[in-house]
Amino acid sequence: MASKLERQAAHFSQMLDELGFKSDREFGRQLGFGKTSVSDWKLGKVRMTEASAKLISDKYPQYSVEWLRGETEARTPEDLAYENWLVENKRLDNLYKAVTILAIQGGGFNISEPQTKMVDGWPYFFFEVTRGKKSVTLTSEQFNHFINEVSSYVDMRLNLMLERGGW
Repeated sequence: MASKLERQAAHFSQMLDELGFKSDREFGRQLGFGKTSVSDWKLGKVRMTEASAKLISDKYPQYSVEWLRGETEARTPEDLAYENWLVENKRLDNLYKAVTILAIQGGGFNISEPQTKMVDGWPYFFFEVTRGKKSVTLTSEQFNHFINEVSSYVDMRLNLMLERGGW
């Protein structure tokens, strides 16, 4: 597996090629970087600072700061948002499974699978919690808060049982 520094060097070289720069000096002059800095990034000698990556990304928004620094394969800000969405979706899916088991065992609650809704061009997750004829819709943030409360309660009860040596 390539290190962040190796990925940064590969991504930076790829960007220079795609943008058609003939030399490190030409790129450096355009953004105010010294030839040595540009060469070091390209050869993977030093990590690019976040400030330098942001300056490049502001000039060339098709390249995300994280991609330039070798932290991700998500090249554009949109790719990065999608990658983060996938990670969040997987995490919420695991939480959903755990809480659903608790809800079913604990009193007739039903929790819908995570639903996605686009708001201002970004995906948001919602959950529908029902019991009998009552229902409530929770955002992923509210659902996470609920999970944290349940986890804290379970942790407290388990610690109490351990202290007592039983129920």
